[in-house]
Amino acid sequence: MTGRIRVAVVGGGPTGLGAAILLRQADVEVSLFEQHPTTCTLPQAHQINGRSGEILRQMGVYEELDAAAPPDEKTRHIMWVESLAGDQFGGIEWGAWNPALSPCRALNIGQDVVERVLAARLATLGVGGGFGHRVTAVAPTEDGAQVTAERPDGTMLTDDFDYVLACDGAASGVRRSLGVEMLGPPSLAKFVTTYFRAPLFPYLADRPGPLRIVAAPGVWGSLIGYDMNSSWAFMCAIPDGVQACEYTDEVMREFIARAVGDPEVTVEITATTTWNMSAQVAARFQCGHVFLLGDAAHRFPPTGGLGLNTGLQDAHNIAWKLALIDRGLATVALLASYESERRPVAQRNCDQSVANAMAMAGIDQVLGASALAPLPPSIAQTPVDTEGDDRARPDAQAAFDALRGGIDFASIDFGYTYGQVAEGEDGSFAPSVRVGGLLPAITLTDGTTLLDAYDKAVPTLFVRDLDEQRRARAHEFAQSVGLPLHEEVLDPFDDGVAAAWHDAMGGDVAGVLVRPDGHAAWMSTEDDAALRRALESLAGVTPAAA
Repeated sequence: MTGRIRVAVVGGGPTGLGAAILLRQADVEVSLFEQHPTTCTLPQAHQINGRSGEILRQMGVYEELDAAAPPDEKTRHIMWVESLAGDQFGGIEWGAWNPALSPCRALNIGQDVVERVLAARLATLGVGGGFGHRVTAVAPTEDGAQVTAERPDGTMLTDDFDYVLACDGAASGVRRSLGVEMLGPPSLAKFVTTYFRAPLFPYLADRPGPLRIVAAPGVWGSLIGYDMNSSWAFMCAIPDGVQACEYTDEVMREFIARAVGDPEVTVEITATTTWNMSAQVAARFQCGHVFLLGDAAHRFPPTGGLGLNTGLQDAHNIAWKLALIDRGLATVALLASYESERRPVAQRNCDQSVANAMAMAGIDQVLGASALAPLPPSIAQTPVDTEGDDRARPDAQAAFDALRGGIDFASIDFGYTYGQVAEGEDGSFAPSVRVGGLLPAITLTDGTTLLDAYDKAVPTLFVRDLDEQRRARAHEFAQSVGLPLHEEVLDPFDDGVAAAWHDAMGGDVAGVLVRPDGHAAWMSTEDDAALRRALESLAGVTPAAA
């Protein structure tokens, strides 16, 4: 008999929705508390990387999102331009989807679509609480936390939970109530973003993509494409001393027309918002039975699109651990690994996002026309030279190439290793297995991949040619700590699969122990003592108690 746990998820963005789905799929009792009445209505974040795609695939929603996202050929380029219709200074081309790395391609898709799909999936699984529930207090207790929330009808509810996942965003009320400090600069810049609809794809010429960085005398900032047909945003930095209300629809419509390079373009403004760019990571990710996830735990510059993805991966990390505890298969000690594993990854992603922003500032210097400088609203009233800027910029493409070559996105997306943070160099990342690292998407003889073969609820022992004695010891060790162990015998192997296995494993590896989140916990190149320690760790059991 297992002692059932109850989990409260505070916040219904991608991180909170994802955590709730993963927990409900594992049959954990969940209540979701989101203060807004519905999912977000603006596109906001728009990048889903391949690793997050794998997690969404586990939730059963990736295929729907993949179908809704633009095809790769529409999202291949980031360009620096005078305007959409004007001169192109140069840019970066991203590589095509590599199925050998992941069965999931990166998606360019608005957060509003992602949240709608996730909320619809969660509705099929059943949760307590829901949207329109504003949490007013989270009070830690000896063995959990008490949540107080205001219902949509104004009445109050108070309930006790074993665990609380704070997914309530950058201004997290839960984090502030716990007194957790955010480390790093609280404000690098403030921005205004106007969301609008306009038929802009024809202006993207032969190098379409979701980001056009505009650097011209009469306007500067970024144009962001979501569906690559009509859903767009224009974003620019706000100067000190300027009020957000000064960026009226009239001002933003003029800026958009200049950024497009066509004064006759038809623009339907949806909304204008302001936001603060910071680079911070929480000093702690756990306070007793309360855990910080997503933007509540870390805030990055958008350069690299790592914020939403890091949050989804936070949710994936903690969900399987809570599920094991719910089933009585692990002790609460397992949860200490959430902070020790996720915080270094968050710090790495924060640092990378800042480095990306600095590299883009370096491109501004080469161009001699800043796209990142604050854009005063008064510029909209100033006539501009319609002939454009004809200065030669012979070194611009070299700067773009240096930016692209210095960011190994495959390593960032797939190369994070628990126990150490992997660093790729100059696009050198290749799928490989190491203890703490992710399992690669090796295609097996039957056409499935290793990612399809491991158990998402309990550890899996992949057997290539592991001898019977070591296999028996693995099951003995698992039984001694009370963990079920799923065994997957990889047979038959054709020559191509055998070669892929050898390359990914870095040699002749007879077996791999994989966690429910797809990270390797042990490889047969290690001894049996390491295997025992790995299983003890997964059960939250100390060696002395085993």
